[in-house]
Amino acid sequence: MQAITSPPGASSGWHSHPGVVLVAVQSGTVTLYDQECHTTQYGAGQAFVEVGDDPSLVRNNTTSNAVLYVTLIVPKSAPLLRIDKPQPATCSAS
Repeated sequence: MQAITSPPGASSGWHSHPGVVLVAVQSGTVTLYDQECHTTQYGAGQAFVEVGDDPSLVRNNTTSNAVLYVTLIVPKSAPLLRIDKPQPATCSAS
């Protein structure tokens, strides 16, 4: 489990994970982008799941910090917890 503070304008970069990631927003608001550039906002008290090989990006589009509690559930044999992905041609968010 990780506690991540995301300052205003910060982005996770395009990525995926070798397992399941549970993200709980403790404070602030973040926007989740999928590879088709569809967005969903999550605020304090909300949560979302990242799963699969499709790339996603999490960005703080607000003017205050967002604090996220992130739980990674990955195979013990996974060499990495995060897999960087190229920006999808279908989305200009970075």
